[in-house]
Amino acid sequence: MITDINALTIDMLRFALLLRVIDLPNLAQNYESQTLKLRWSDPSSQDVEDTREWVRLTIKGGAGGLGDMFVHRRDEGT
Repeated sequence: MITDINALTIDMLRFALLLRVIDLPNLAQNYESQTLKLRWSDPSSQDVEDTREWVRLTIKGGAGGLGDMFVHRRDEGT
């Protein structure tokens, strides 16, 4: 599978902007840094896969993950 690095990095920058909007500037900065590494180098397929794994970890489910912070949960009594 061929990855379009330009499209990937643009998506990552957009996501970083959203992270800033929801007041997660440190995570946004990490996304921006990862993006610059990919964009200004000649990334190998392993570099791209490592970045994908890093993204998966940042949006993982469970306690403390982004989904846990922003998914609406109904109270048990309602």
